[in-house]
Amino acid sequence: MRILNGTFSKWKNENRKTEKDEQKDSWKRLRSTTAGPDDFAYKLDKSKVVDYEQIVKIGEANEKKSIDQ
Repeated sequence: MRILNGTFSKWKNENRKTEKDEQKDSWKRLRSTTAGPDDFAYKLDKSKVVDYEQIVKIGEANEKKSIDQ
């Protein structure tokens, strides 16, 4: 499956393959490699995580700023 680059008439003029109707494997995803163990080895960066109490404090600080202005 390819993404149409340009217009349909350009695609046809380049003698590229077209299909009529839905083909059996039209939506089948083809992979050239298989998933390896490193593909899903993620590490949590806690510096990018905010807990509920921190969110409440941020909200209260922003509310105070808007009242003070």
